[in-house]
Amino acid sequence: MNLEIGVAWALGIVLATVRSGAFVIAGGLIPRSIPKTIRASPAIAFGVLVAHPISSTSDAGALVVLAAMNGLIGIGLGWLLGLAVTPFQVAGSLLDMGSGLTAGALFDKESHSSPGPVSKITNLAGLTLIIAVGGLGLSARVLDASVHAVALDGKLNGFAVLGPVATQAVSRAMRAGIELALPITSVLFLAEIGFGLLSRLAPQINAFLVGLPLKLLTLLLLLGSFVVVFPATADRTIADALAMIRTALRTFGG
Repeated sequence: MNLEIGVAWALGIVLATVRSGAFVIAGGLIPRSIPKTIRASPAIAFGVLVAHPISSTSDAGALVVLAAMNGLIGIGLGWLLGLAVTPFQVAGSLLDMGSGLTAGALFDKESHSSPGPVSKITNLAGLTLIIAVGGLGLSARVLDASVHAVALDGKLNGFAVLGPVATQAVSRAMRAGIELALPITSVLFLAEIGFGLLSRLAPQINAFLVGLPLKLLTLLLLLGSFVVVFPATADRTIADALAMIRTALRTFGG
């Protein structure tokens, strides 16, 4: 049995794969720690899923322009959807800083220290939660909606909307991350004040050596209550990301 693919379908699959590949690369739902060959699999699958035949053309310049346009659309949409994971990264980074786990970077700025353990844990937990509730299926629906808004061989109205949309999206993601970490960071801040008063009242006690393990113990005791609010945060951040994507698609498609 011979499988024949026309030129129109071949060009459509290529352009769709360019859009989905840029979407996967720019998005944060597929970790970069995964090997590139495995990360390419969903990009190809999404591309085949949303592909449609386009008018065949022999103009190489036009094909390059269409590929660049689809790449830009994929990058923009992938970045907006990837912001759903950002609040978990922000919250983890704040907790690492408040508990002193990343204090080494403050004293040795050339150490190029990697993110702290809490940041890695919250990022992985948030990412796993988003994928578990249908993040990959949501990615496919976003790409399908983008093809309906701007065809693979269509025309963009412009990227002027991306500035305000990106600013609002980053603002919401940062605010959600701060709100997520605020209860525990408040407790750690009060503990820091208590250790400061202790060092004034009893100078012979090394408040830094005593306070660091106690703050770590406080953080570990409070992490259970911290994880409980992850599902609600994931729902809210996904809804915000989809709202931004709808705004961008309406502008792209005119």
